[in-house]
Amino acid sequence: MELIERVWSHYDQTNVIILIVLSVLVLLIGIRLLVVHIEEGKLKEDTISYLEEKGYDPNADIKEIAVVDIGEDEEMNAVVVTFIDEPTVDYFYTYEKDTTHI
Repeated sequence: MELIERVWSHYDQTNVIILIVLSVLVLLIGIRLLVVHIEEGKLKEDTISYLEEKGYDPNADIKEIAVVDIGEDEEMNAVVVTFIDEPTVDYFYTYEKDTTHI
């Protein structure tokens, strides 16, 4: 009986450890996805502000706008903008290197 209790106790501890490790991993992945989502939203907002400064009206001039990953070896996002008057041309906007300027 004592052997069964020791095995069961060890089994419970192992499950708890596995559950804690998995929970931490899920939490870290969730935080990373949230950070990426926030960064993409900020890039999109900054691009829209930049285009407004250049005289474009986002509601009247932009046909489509989307955030895409353009990095090969590192994570790098860009905003792809298609204007209504140039539906076959996509313009890519991203931050200048090591800045927050479009």
